[in-house]
Amino acid sequence: MLGQLACAAPDGPVPCAGAVVDELPLSVVVELLPESVEVELELSLVCACATIAPPPTIAPASPTDSKPLRIHFCICITSFRRVVFRAHNTARPERHLKSGKSSARMRDSWLMLSARTGRGREPGRMFSSGRRLNRAFVLATLLVTFVVPFATTDVALASPSSNRRVIGAGLRGPSGLSATVYAKGLKHVSALASDAQGRMWVATAAASDRGKDAIYLVTESGATPTTVVTDVHTPLGIVWVGDKLYMAQADSVVALSGFDGTAFTSRTTIVSFLDGTGEVNGITFGSDGRFYVGVSAPCNACTPTDTYSASVVSFLPDGSDLLVFASGIRAPIGLAFFPGTNDLFVTMNQRDDLGAKTPGDWLAVVRHGESWGSPSYYGQRGAKYADLPTPVAALDQHAAVSGVAIVTGQLGSSVGTAAVVAEWVTGKVKLVRLTATDEGYTGTTVSFLSGFENPVPVLLDGSTLFVGDWTSGTLYRITT
Repeated sequence: MLGQLACAAPDGPVPCAGAVVDELPLSVVVELLPESVEVELELSLVCACATIAPPPTIAPASPTDSKPLRIHFCICITSFRRVVFRAHNTARPERHLKSGKSSARMRDSWLMLSARTGRGREPGRMFSSGRRLNRAFVLATLLVTFVVPFATTDVALASPSSNRRVIGAGLRGPSGLSATVYAKGLKHVSALASDAQGRMWVATAAASDRGKDAIYLVTESGATPTTVVTDVHTPLGIVWVGDKLYMAQADSVVALSGFDGTAFTSRTTIVSFLDGTGEVNGITFGSDGRFYVGVSAPCNACTPTDTYSASVVSFLPDGSDLLVFASGIRAPIGLAFFPGTNDLFVTMNQRDDLGAKTPGDWLAVVRHGESWGSPSYYGQRGAKYADLPTPVAALDQHAAVSGVAIVTGQLGSSVGTAAVVAEWVTGKVKLVRLTATDEGYTGTTVSFLSGFENPVPVLLDGSTLFVGDWTSGTLYRITT
């Protein structure tokens, strides 16, 4: 599945895809990413783009303009074949690609010419297929003949910015980081945990439960994963506490203990959920001695009837005192505490039926007693929503954000204090730079790691970041 690469356009990031001839001032500024994890695309794309800075006599700046005018042209011919499937917390297949902010909608073998200015205007499709093709080809010729030779050097190129490079194992990231493959053969990796001996435990969960999900042990880098537990069903969260491995799966939370080097000798279900409650997601353990688990709504945009649906629940290690910690969260996926605090960070998937109103997926700090207003609230402003909480940061639309880890300097000063968030759909791991305020936190989302197919779990173990790629089954290790 194609993702989008961030390009340094004169007026901010522009979605990019495809290859670029470095010696020519050409780029591709078309977003080809579907807004759902339920569509795989096989795409063929040919694009030519350029950026020009017209002379002031042609496009004089007004006194209120803070940026010089830049005009971005792009002409593309593309074709695609859709393959629809159902996966990862969405309930319906996308029937078509949708246009979003800074994007151009692509259809079967359509030639398109779009233009946008560097003063914040959105791209618009100027010509499409049919009788207007001839005019488009004429303009394409003019573009290549007259625009490209005069393009400025600050054109958005589909190449990493100066602080992003190949860091190893096929990944790109900031300078100063190094990536290696820690383990392979973990298809559908969904959750990670490390034990007191420093060994890595890996859960796998397919898109549908076909009896092949499992828990694996990886004793060291390069070791072949060993299957330890097979009687599991969509395990999306695991965590070691003391001598027990706690696992959040389809309908319950289970405690595994007595590992003898080959298998666990004891298995206890400590919390069970009724059928239809919703997907049971990530799990974490707080300094207050309680577990926290995210439970999705069982539907896309309904109001659930089960008490524990669309919420973060909390309970003691023996399963007692089960309560709703925060409610009205359509899909709380990954959970992580900010070190040394009780601030619980949660990644949230948005609804799939909002069209142009769809916000990006969220990273939020969730507090006890909060209601996040799902399904009716998804970030709207106004008096009606004034009392509802707001996220720390927004990520990409329909990104299927999943795992989250909090770093506080372990990955170097260039990364600093931030939340590391995996985006299943885009194939990227984003960085949300965190700043503490009197009210909580503010966050700024930036690109961090790319080169994955569909990353899901992330785990910070000491000064090492682990990222699992759900589709390839590869577990990556990122260090300074």
